[in-house]
Amino acid sequence: CRPQTKVAAVIGKDTLISRGKPTTQSSVGWSGRPSRAVDGNTNSRYSSGKCTHTKNRRPWWRVDLKAKYAIDRVVIWNRSDCCKTRLNKVQVYADSHRCGSIGAAKAMNTIKCNNKVARYVKVQQTRNDYLTLCEVQVYGRLAKIVAVGASTLVSRG
Repeated sequence: CRPQTKVAAVIGKDTLISRGKPTTQSSVGWSGRPSRAVDGNTNSRYSSGKCTHTKNRRPWWRVDLKAKYAIDRVVIWNRSDCCKTRLNKVQVYADSHRCGSIGAAKAMNTIKCNNKVARYVKVQQTRNDYLTLCEVQVYGRLAKIVAVGASTLVSRG
């Protein structure tokens, strides 16, 4: 008897899956609530009230996608009015799996996740500095977890 293995069956095409989903972050500074990063507004001036802001003790931000998805990519909008280097070397995770990091941050930064299956996407600062995100867009497809094992039938054409 073979043990069962869980695999993800991916459904549909890549779509924006993070907008309006529940968010949290390690701390809130200067009224920069975590929900601002998934409000659909990419305005990158902090004074617009559309960016998040944390305190500076190795901060993080996270979105709960409310289901398992095959994550294709994460697009992060940087602050444009100052402090652009704060996103340098920031890391992105799909659940506990590292997708990648931002090298030298630009206005818009895309991190590929190569279809890692996850419910949560986390942006982690790698040093003691503030984390300010003006929008985070997660793209992926719904992943249905199925068990494959000894009782699975294989169709042969």
